[in-house]
Amino acid sequence: MSSSFSPPTGEPHGWVVVARSRQREQIEAYALALAAVGLRHEVERRGERWILCVPARSAGRARRHLVLYVRENLAWPPERPVPPPFSPSPTLPLMALLALLFAFSGPWRAESPWFAVGAVARQAIFERHEWWRLLTGLTLHADIAHLAGNVLIGGMLVHFLARSVGAGLGWSLTCAAGVLGNLTNIWFQDASHLSVGFSTAVFGAVGALGGAVRAQGIHAGVLLPLGGAAGLLALLGTAGQRTDLGAHLWGFGWGVALGMIFVRPPVVARLGGRLGASLPWLWVAAFVGAWWLAWRSAA
Repeated sequence: MSSSFSPPTGEPHGWVVVARSRQREQIEAYALALAAVGLRHEVERRGERWILCVPARSAGRARRHLVLYVRENLAWPPERPVPPPFSPSPTLPLMALLALLFAFSGPWRAESPWFAVGAVARQAIFERHEWWRLLTGLTLHADIAHLAGNVLIGGMLVHFLARSVGAGLGWSLTCAAGVLGNLTNIWFQDASHLSVGFSTAVFGAVGALGGAVRAQGIHAGVLLPLGGAAGLLALLGTAGQRTDLGAHLWGFGWGVALGMIFVRPPVVARLGGRLGASLPWLWVAAFVGAWWLAWRSAA
């Protein structure tokens, strides 16, 4: 490509050349840039070159606009996010583990030892320092409907997040938002507050999707299913025994923040290999360790 911005050259009829190029497409693009700001211009062919002419009185303004146009388009098209390498999704087996745990713990009952040692309880966490409850509480569910909503609807959302940014980063954002959402929520609750459910983490996944869209420009097609799923989750998540709207909102907020901070091409690329593939299972290990601490404290 060869082009230049030229000083007035004494062209006839009071017109001067402001750009030359061997490529017609380039001159036509410059012409569109001038047309966008209402500057009169003409495109002509001179031998092997195409030229862009403007009236002499508009030459200075035309050159300034063309210089700005070139500067603005130096980095076009913008860098796209690095797509994570394909790997089998861990979402289905992880959601199956939630359902398996429910088969042992059952629904909420006052006499249930699972809920006694594992529910998110403000007093137990802050006064007795039972921090494992921030994790174990995510794995307990008040009833079968609570479980089904999280496994089916939540599973689809977490899977979409994992496919968008990689399984390791997606599950890390989901679980971290769930833990931080629980912690922030109980900070503002009274001493008797209790809550359970993976929905805090699911809302974290919804928030992380929104944060990823804002930070990295993931395709806007994500917004339609995201909006519909978020609305459905909000409907399901505002009622029912031991569900906690405050925890859901805090999980969502933490998800947005974490998504905006960590969904970056270098992070997505770095977590696309073995490290990323192992992260969901490291979170499983963390949940198992939390339950080990819970049962140990009850012994």
